[in-house]
Formats: sequence, structure tokens, C-alpha cells
Amino acid sequence: MSTICKKCNSTNDKDAAFCAGCGAKLPETSRPKKYLKYLMPIILILVIGGGVEWYFISQNQPPNYFPLTAGMEWDYQLTGGYVSGVDVSRAVVTNLPPQEMDGRQVIPQKWNFYATPDATAPVSNSFEYFYADKDGTYYYAQENDNETTPRIFGANNIVLRNPLRSGESWGGGKYAVDSVKSTTETITVPAGTFQNVIDISDDSGGEDWYAPNVGRIMEVVTNANGKIVMKLTNFKN
Repeated sequence: MSTICKKCNSTNDKDAAFCAGCGAKLPETSRPKKYLKYLMPIILILVIGGGVEWYFISQNQPPNYFPLTAGMEWDYQLTGGYVSGVDVSRAVVTNLPPQEMDGRQVIPQKWNFYATPDATAPVSNSFEYFYADKDGTYYYAQENDNETTPRIFGANNIVLRNPLRSGESWGGGKYAVDSVKSTTETITVPAGTFQNVIDISDDSGGEDWYAPNVGRIMEVVTNANGKIVMKLTNFKN
């Protein structure tokens, strides 16, 4: 492809800067930029580099032991469960869309309790509200089925505090003291076998097990009604 000089109509090479016939400067728009041949390799390098960086970051994110994504659901088998004067054997926990509470964005978790595993109507339900920051996950408020407004605990009721390492502990005062017993447990529940499970016990005799990117897979609670054991049977993200 050649370039025609508008001044003398001479034919010039497509890359020429000046007309060979009259010496007039040829318009830049009539010449392809030489650097364009380098543009595609640069774009390709950036795209590949960005993809590699995204993969590296995504594969090296610390596991989330208490997911708060809306729509996630956990189905638990209960042994010794007792809610609102009724024996219950199943609990279904669902993360709802975030909402604002007392000036803070929280994630509601809806708990539906069923008398039998195959029951379709819950005998009771309640709501728990959580939020998370770089320091950990917080149990912010609760609303039982006989309450009309949530009871706000405040910012000190910690469920999991970072970093999650063996020997770390938190809580105290009006809240139980939680301690990380292990971060490498392998636990089997009806939903399957989970590895690198965090085992957390509290000074009231309770114990919880959290699997990476799944959440709580088992819990043991001791109260006035005896021992309650909760095991994950199904999980949906």
C-alpha cells in the first residue's frame, strides 16, 4: 500500500515521512504507526500476566472458616436438640442478603428447626446476625421467634479471631473464652470427610469444628437440658 502526496500527487512508500517528489511532509494519519506491531504482544503479555496474578492470588487466599455469602445453606442433624419446648432433630441454616443494623452492615442467618428429619414445616425459627473484618468474625445480634427486635451484643462477641492458630484464644468477661485446640483435624460427618478442620473449645464445655470454605461442620453444646450434638448432613454454596 502506498501514500499519495496531496501537494504533488506523487506516489510514496507507505512508511515515508516526506514526499519523494516535492519534499512536503506527509500527514501522520496516512502512515501506519511503527509501534503498532509491538502493541499486540504487549497486550498479550498483560493479559497473560494478569491471569497468572489472579490465579496466584485466588489460590493463595486464606481459607474462610465462617462464610457469609448470601444464599449459602447448611443442613444439620441434631441429637438432643430442644427448642421452644419441642424436641428437634434437624436445623437448616441459610445466609440471607446483607442488611444494615445499628449503622453496621451485617449478614442475617436464618435458623429453621424441625421436629423430624423429613418434616416440611419448622417448629421454630430464629435469626443470628454476623459481620466480618480483617480481625475476625463477630456474632453481632440475635432474634428468637418470640422476639420482635434483635438483641444486639455489640462488637466484642467474637466467633473466630484471626490469626487462627493453635493455642490462640479470645473472649472473656460476659462471653465464653474460646481456644483453638487444633487447625489440622480430619473430621467425618454425614456430609463427608473434611481435612484441615479447626477445632475450637470454650470454657463452658462446648466445642466447634470448622472446615475451610465450608464453615461449621460439627458442634457439641452442654446446657441445662444435657448435651446437644449438631453434625452437617448437607451443604450448598
